[in-house]
Amino acid sequence: MALQRPPKLKHFLWRACKGFLAVKERRLFYRHVVSEKSCSICSSLDETIIHSTFKCATAKEIWAASSFMAQINVAPARSFVERFMWILKNELVTKAALAWASWYCRNKHIFEQDGFNVVEVAKSWVDLAYESNAYAIKVINRTAPTVGPSPSSWSCPSAGTVKVNCDAYLGAKTGLGVVIKSEHGHLLGAAIREEYGGWNVEATRQLHVDLD
Repeated sequence: MALQRPPKLKHFLWRACKGFLAVKERRLFYRHVVSEKSCSICSSLDETIIHSTFKCATAKEIWAASSFMAQINVAPARSFVERFMWILKNELVTKAALAWASWYCRNKHIFEQDGFNVVEVAKSWVDLAYESNAYAIKVINRTAPTVGPSPSSWSCPSAGTVKVNCDAYLGAKTGLGVVIKSEHGHLLGAAIREEYGGWNVEATRQLHVDLD
């Protein structure tokens, strides 16, 4: 049976691996939103995604309270996706939830500046990650849908409707293609978008296997 993790956890991991989290070094400084790249919490030289989720004072307090600190100290640090691939060895969901909690506490500290116990927050987010599947089964009474292979031939949609087909690929570039056809099979529109990024096929496969 597939486990349903919170969609926000998956979204956080996707954004972190793609480099889309709004840290100073990666996004804000180069878009001229801020004039310097130092961490807003501990004044480290560069506020990177790795720093915000593992090395900042707030993040360190969370990881120090876990059983993973020794592993984190020797993990790769060049990019979040590299470290993410490294920590896939065991207990991925717990580690992902702690990174997620570190990012949440970082934002709460910067934008709300309230006093709160970061370790207790992290524990609650780990619990949320593990309880989400049980909640979905009990309240929604469903499990994650099984995704089968794509059909080998195209069929027309019902009368008065259109059909939208899409596909994606991952590699050195990430691409998404969309085709829209009428009930008679006439082409109504098509589009494609490509991006360069740090997301790779193995990370995507592991994210699907371990979090779904």
